[in-house]
Amino acid sequence: MIEEGKWGYMSALQGSSVVAVPLEEAVGKLKTVSPDRFDVARLFFG
Repeated sequence: MIEEGKWGYMSALQGSSVVAVPLEEAVGKLKTVSPDRFDVARLFFG
């Protein structure tokens, strides 16, 4: 992203690809985790 002059972006994992996402899009709304996914994460990370 830096080489391309993409300031104000962050990297994100989309499927198996790493993509550039504008920061405004990434933090512009609240993203929640479903209780089912949270339970699975808790199994792995405590």
